[in-house]
Amino acid sequence: MGIEAQSAFIIGALTAGGGTFGYIKTGSVPSIAAGLTVGTLYLFGGYRIQTKQSYGIELALLASVVLAGSSIPRAIKSQKPLPIGLSALALYGLYTFGTEILILFLLFRLQEFICILLFAYSISSETPPLLTCWSRSS
Repeated sequence: MGIEAQSAFIIGALTAGGGTFGYIKTGSVPSIAAGLTVGTLYLFGGYRIQTKQSYGIELALLASVVLAGSSIPRAIKSQKPLPIGLSALALYGLYTFGTEILILFLLFRLQEFICILLFAYSISSETPPLLTCWSRSS
């Protein structure tokens, strides 16, 4: 299991568990709703990453954006340990999953560039390219 799947599972368990703990301790319905929602996004993203299905990284990144959007302003305003801890988890998720998305995007662009070069070479030399480029529809 890769670091991305492990990270998604750990952050998902922490956020879901934290939301549940917040509800038990204070009776806060928003805590359990937010914790379980964000935790489920992380866990589902981790599952999709682990089983090599599409959109796993994207789901985990979405969960990180939601968590960061809700926890960072509260951490700045209140300076309390819980929002600061949630913000740290969110920032770790943004870094981990955002970096992976960036790498995948750059690799895709590199493949497109190579296809263009091969196509240009095949036109100029009137020989078939060594590699066939894929279409966007596949």
